[in-house]
Amino acid sequence: MNARGFSLAAAATVLFAASSGLSAKTTTYDCTAAGGAFSQMTHATGGGNPAISGNVQVKQLGTDSKVLPTATVRVSTKKDFVALQLTPERPDSKKVLVRVRNGTGSEEEFAELGTISLDQPISFRIDLLKNEVRVTAGDQSVTVEQMMRGNPTVALTCSTGSFQFADLSFG
Repeated sequence: MNARGFSLAAAATVLFAASSGLSAKTTTYDCTAAGGAFSQMTHATGGGNPAISGNVQVKQLGTDSKVLPTATVRVSTKKDFVALQLTPERPDSKKVLVRVRNGTGSEEEFAELGTISLDQPISFRIDLLKNEVRVTAGDQSVTVEQMMRGNPTVALTCSTGSFQFADLSFG
């Protein structure tokens, strides 16, 4: 992606880091980015077979001629990634497309999980298993073959709009 602007939600990152020490605690990340800009919060997983779960909801869609409003939960290493992504079907749509992206730096695959209403929150969970990743969004689930080479990092990202990641839990 080619972003004209990028902002880091430092306060949310501090709150996130402080609250993620115990898996029983959850946190909320209100992610807002102006049109054409991105905002991101990251969390190192510490290796192993981590999982992330929570809910994500569109709060407001922005507009930009090049960058679509998007909310992404991405688990990645330097070489591999799996991401759950929400983006409107069209700029004026009242429906949000939910899909899974996975791959390496040179190859990428997509799996469509369906659509939800613009104002509907959706629960999600991403489980890293030995050589595959299971992604669940709402009542839909897909398992993709994806070995994570290295220690994964979780990134919650939004662009061109306002999204809420709530009840976030890492374990």
